[in-house]
Amino acid sequence: MKICCFIFARAGSKRLKNKNMKKFCGKPLIFHSINFAKKYFKTSRVYVSTDSNIIKNYAKRLNVNVIDRPKKLARDNSEEFLAWKHAVNTVEKEGTKFDIFLSLPSTAPLRSYQDVKKCLKKLKSKNEIIVTCFKSEFPTNIRVKKSLNKYFYIHGTRSKRMSYQLTTSAYVTTPKYIKKSSRIFSGKLKLSEVPLERSIDINNIFDFKFAEVLSKNKLV
Repeated sequence: MKICCFIFARAGSKRLKNKNMKKFCGKPLIFHSINFAKKYFKTSRVYVSTDSNIIKNYAKRLNVNVIDRPKKLARDNSEEFLAWKHAVNTVEKEGTKFDIFLSLPSTAPLRSYQDVKKCLKKLKSKNEIIVTCFKSEFPTNIRVKKSLNKYFYIHGTRSKRMSYQLTTSAYVTTPKYIKKSSRIFSGKLKLSEVPLERSIDINNIFDFKFAEVLSKNKLV
């Protein structure tokens, strides 16, 4: 099965300015996703989708492929799933055929290969998507629609109810799913749990500093 790894990194970031190029443990944040993809998926193609010339030039220096993302797909209110569609169509138009789409967001520098491998193993059909999550402290007596929020309420007995929150360690699906779906969760969804200590999704300076402390002190 041929895997293509994708890293989607737009220029704009309101809560943490220049987030993707901000130095994390001495290297730009995006470096860690690129390096992870190159290290663990050596036979796969790695793509960075971006609207930023700075990110584009940096990715090229690291010898990965670059997809020029249109500005209309890189706004604050743009759905990243549309950037997924653009990336898949671009890659296929270039003549590259692949079986598995693996997204490795730069906002999850603490991911492990074991977590991503677990995701990949859960993919059984061309019509499903695997997303990473962690056990949440979200009140179990409140139900939240999965299509509208990051929280997933899992049905169970009153004593065994559990909820999960999405994180960005990895997204695994197929080109077919992306091309035929209108939204990221419009098909069959599966969850893949990651440990709490590796679940940080960097959105602000507090996430950034906390993740850096965990990484530097080898607590993950």
